[in-house]
Amino acid sequence: MVMKRFVLKQKPVAVILCLKEAQEQWYPSKLAKYSGCSYVYVTGWLAELEKAGWVKFEKKGRLKSVSLTEQGRVIASLLDELVKKMQTEKKPEEKKVDAEGRN
Repeated sequence: MVMKRFVLKQKPVAVILCLKEAQEQWYPSKLAKYSGCSYVYVTGWLAELEKAGWVKFEKKGRLKSVSLTEQGRVIASLLDELVKKMQTEKKPEEKKVDAEGRN
């Protein structure tokens, strides 16, 4: 089992890491597309993140944009660093096996 999948849930982390890209203008539908999650999942997760104080919404006409708060940016940076470290983790050395299947 890959440790990253065990420690971090893919969908919530994907949403937060998308939001970390501050140069993008994020909307729930765009987050769903880029994170690979459903719109319903993203809107529910964003509501939880808003309660936690990690994201804020801004209404612009009919559109509702979402961005990270200062606390959310700190968490996103830490998650990004953790994911990168887990991707570069060293795999345990495999034992050499000869042609007859012996070690």
